[in-house]
Amino acid sequence: MLEWLLHATEGSTLYVGAGVAVAAVLVAKYLNASADAANARAYEAAKARQAKAKAEAEKKANIKRRNFTLDELKEFDGENGKPIYIGVLDEVYDVSSKRDFYGPGEGYHLFAGRDASRALAKMSFEKEDLDSEDLSDLGFMDQETLQDWVTKFSVYNQYPNVGRIVRKRDLTVAELKQYNGVDNQRKTVYVALNGNIYDVTLDGWNHYGPEGGYKQFAGRDASRALACMSFLDEYLDNPTLAELTEQQKTTLENWEKKFVEKYPVVGKLIASPEVFAMLLILAQRHCVIMGNAAARLSNAPLARTAASIGRKANSEAALMFTAAVGADSNAAAVDPSVRNFTLEELATFNGENDQPVYISLLSDVYDVTDDFVEYGPRGLYHVLAGRDASRAVARMCLLEDDAKSTELEDLTPTHWESLNNWVRLFRDDKQYPKVGRLILPQDYTLDELRKYNGVDNPRHTVLVGLNGRMYDVTLYGWEHYGPDGGYHQFAGRDASRALACMSFLDEHLDNPSLEELTPEQRDALANWATRFDQKYPVSGKLIARKEGQ
Repeated sequence: MLEWLLHATEGSTLYVGAGVAVAAVLVAKYLNASADAANARAYEAAKARQAKAKAEAEKKANIKRRNFTLDELKEFDGENGKPIYIGVLDEVYDVSSKRDFYGPGEGYHLFAGRDASRALAKMSFEKEDLDSEDLSDLGFMDQETLQDWVTKFSVYNQYPNVGRIVRKRDLTVAELKQYNGVDNQRKTVYVALNGNIYDVTLDGWNHYGPEGGYKQFAGRDASRALACMSFLDEYLDNPTLAELTEQQKTTLENWEKKFVEKYPVVGKLIASPEVFAMLLILAQRHCVIMGNAAARLSNAPLARTAASIGRKANSEAALMFTAAVGADSNAAAVDPSVRNFTLEELATFNGENDQPVYISLLSDVYDVTDDFVEYGPRGLYHVLAGRDASRAVARMCLLEDDAKSTELEDLTPTHWESLNNWVRLFRDDKQYPKVGRLILPQDYTLDELRKYNGVDNPRHTVLVGLNGRMYDVTLYGWEHYGPDGGYHQFAGRDASRALACMSFLDEHLDNPSLEELTPEQRDALANWATRFDQKYPVSGKLIARKEGQ
């Protein structure tokens, strides 16, 4: 009996052990299956991350970075499916991957398509902060916040960097120095050459940045140094182009061609008001003023000074100075192949009596004689010959009333589209020679004058007021007074007091009163008036406010 129990107990122990073993195997399989599933999920997640990282790397590798003006950047606001770009300290990032933050209708869409540096620093959605580029008044905490955003964009989120913002600005030699890639918060690098300022930050950082082989030229006028192929400070501290050899002038021209091809021009290098004043005093000390003429005294050092005031020797500033000492520069400044026309003068060029056929569009006068059959006396479009045809072609109307009218104020968008098509036909397709500009005489108040700055009027006319007269400087003065000229501040303004005082200050332009001018300033104004009379046509008078204004 006992022996049977012993055998029975041994058997049950065996069964229990076998059951435990089977259970252990099942548990192990379950755990292994769970681990395998977890490993598979982890593998798939890692694979997805790797694919995403690879795609991002390929995307970044294919990015061709470019420069953006502020107006060009505005186009990338995410509207109509466009990418979303945001500038931070002038670096432009593609944040399209976070469209749920920055896209249309989202909380941060106000930052899209603009440089948001100030607004991000101040965590502000106010228009004045969104529109402002000024960072000079940011406090410590604002600066810290801005740097956090830079890190977030460039490191944490690794948004693709698609380019840089370029800003238009004219600078003196002293103002230029901070743009060396170090001493300005946006790390911008400018190099001046032959009177133009180039932004070399994007495509020239390796050469002109703080570690570049040409870093000495950053924030400097490098004209003489590059002409002489020299890194000596004496060439950078005194960048005059006087006494260059022909070989050095050729070298400078070659450098300028390279810069023009590679880097955007963002402004002009201008002389400071203090330098203007000094030159004027020097000029007056070496001149004898006789009515409207200056008796010239031979003074080669002064001529060299005029050539070295930080602009090209034939700049408006240098011309002013050399005119003050008596140099006759006006003839050289006027291109004899083009001229200004009054309406009466233009009317004589109508193809009759063997005359050529001229037609004005938006005040640019074209020689269309090559298509005499169309515009000559027997041509379908002869009514346009010898006239400003802007209104007629805009309205596609060949009636006499439209053909002889210069009024454009009531044109509709459809009319403007038609007019612009005609301009492209004349300028680009037919490539008719441009022979001059049409002058439209008119008297204006100061307020009415403001729009004649080369931008805010459809004919892109530039007028400058001086001594009660208005001069049309569009044809012969665009380089100086046009939107990119060194004297663009004077366009559409009464520049009398500013030129008399040799000043760019707004207070002299906003209040052009000639009261309390010194005798020297009145002489300076007289010299300017003489120069304007010799070079630019008078298109009207400055008048007081009209009745009811």
